[in-house]
Amino acid sequence: MSAVITLIIKKIMKKLIFSFTLLMSTAFFSVVHADIVNGNFENSFNNWTPTNGNNGSWSIIQDSQNQENMTNVLFNTQTGSGTHTILSDSFEVCTGDNVTLHWNMIYNDQGTGNSQVQINQYALNDPNGNGSIVGSANLFSSDTDGNENNNFSIDFGALENLNQFQGETVRIFIEHAVVGNVFEARWDNFRITGCDVGPEPEPVPEYITDGFAAPANQSAITVKKNRAIPLKVSLFGEDGLTILTPTDLVDDLGNYYPPVLQITMTSINPEEVIDISEESVSVGQVKEGNQFYYDETAEQWKFILKMASFFTSPGSYRVEVVSGNADMYTIQDPTASVLVIVK
Repeated sequence: MSAVITLIIKKIMKKLIFSFTLLMSTAFFSVVHADIVNGNFENSFNNWTPTNGNNGSWSIIQDSQNQENMTNVLFNTQTGSGTHTILSDSFEVCTGDNVTLHWNMIYNDQGTGNSQVQINQYALNDPNGNGSIVGSANLFSSDTDGNENNNFSIDFGALENLNQFQGETVRIFIEHAVVGNVFEARWDNFRITGCDVGPEPEPVPEYITDGFAAPANQSAITVKKNRAIPLKVSLFGEDGLTILTPTDLVDDLGNYYPPVLQITMTSINPEEVIDISEESVSVGQVKEGNQFYYDETAEQWKFILKMASFFTSPGSYRVEVVSGNADMYTIQDPTASVLVIVK
């Protein structure tokens, strides 16, 4: 008799049996990953759910054989009858011309001592891990009456083409069933190849400022605590000439992303600090939040920086204007920036 290693494929929604066996179905509630997360077990059992049976357990080991980059491997050894299973997190099968599931493994079977077979089953499962097996195919077998092993890594990817399952949400399911004696196996490097790379993303434009206008056009400034600093800056397109207005900072969905204020405490101790209290404004002009507003007449972006609201302790603070959405646009470095000294 033989110890059978089986790949199983199921598709719950359509209940179809295919010429090669792979098990999957669609679901609308599971977390979906674009790839097999932690398919190499470098992060222990993270993103996998193991269930232990009798006479053995799952473990992550350092594989001294190191075949095909098998380092941290999923390992199971049993010295008696028992069935263990492990289930990956859900992921979505990508699109492409030749989408293929790969994994590497090593096995060692010392036979059952009777007419029954040891079984390893591998499946792509529905996201709940439920549903009956609708098809299976033997990948290889070993003699139950004697020792047999493959002490080298086998890549099964050539057998498991996933093209007809593109876009489906699935989980990898492994069942390790031992009838008797010792039957061990090691898995590593679960991965999918053949995915479309997709078009190159559009480059994010980098806008330009000419620095803060007066009175914040100094290297380092200070002001009385009961006053506010008027920050004013012009924002230009990539050509350095086109003045950008609010309509230029709206995305395709109609979301508005004006520049925002960023404040960082520093250890800089400047030799010269300019007191701009006479050019400061009253705190009554302060607006809520950290967004700059646009002054159409002056063609400038403005922010009234209230000292008491943003600076709670003495020190040196870098105040600068940054993008309200770095995925939509950035602001060229050096941006408009000034050192504010709080005494």
